Amino acid sequence: MILFGNPEKQPVAEAMRDFSQFLEGRAEILAHCRIEKCTLDVLRDCDFAVVLGGDGTIISAAKDLSEAQVPVIGVNLGKLGFLAEFSVEEFKRMFADIVSGAAPVEKRMMLGCRVSQGGCEKFRSKAVNDVFVAAGPPFRVIELKIAVDGREVASCVSDGLIVSTPTGSTGHSLS
Repeated sequence: MILFGNPEKQPVAEAMRDFSQFLEGRAEILAHCRIEKCTLDVLRDCDFAVVLGGDGTIISAAKDLSEAQVPVIGVNLGKLGFLAEFSVEEFKRMFADIVSGAAPVEKRMMLGCRVSQGGCEKFRSKAVNDVFVAAGPPFRVIELKIAVDGREVASCVSDGLIVSTPTGSTGHSLS
């Protein structure tokens, strides 16, 4: 198991200490860090990752953990927590079911985004919830060609585009 969170945020630092004590003798913690500090080799050795925080932390961690195919367990310490499956108390209550495999694992679709200009790749990323492409300064329209699995499906001229997975976009759903 691996614990992720931003220890610079007080509730997360406290939760990480609490989880470490709770897990003592119950599970081996391979790493206790921020997602960007873990190598792919460490991640691949994990059965699952517990991500402490809000939706932003969960989205960021899931994007990085997807490459190692590590299941993510979201524990809400943020404000909204649409993507977090558990509160701290619920996670502790469900822990035995989680480690025994009795708890269901829900697979989520992810998006891959690649921005190219003149045949040159300018940007590449994965997304759990959505991809938002917008025209930059001077904020004129841009021509977008949309492909799915390498096959062009649409093109448009607009000031931007939002493509969402079934997980959806917390921010855009609220707006």
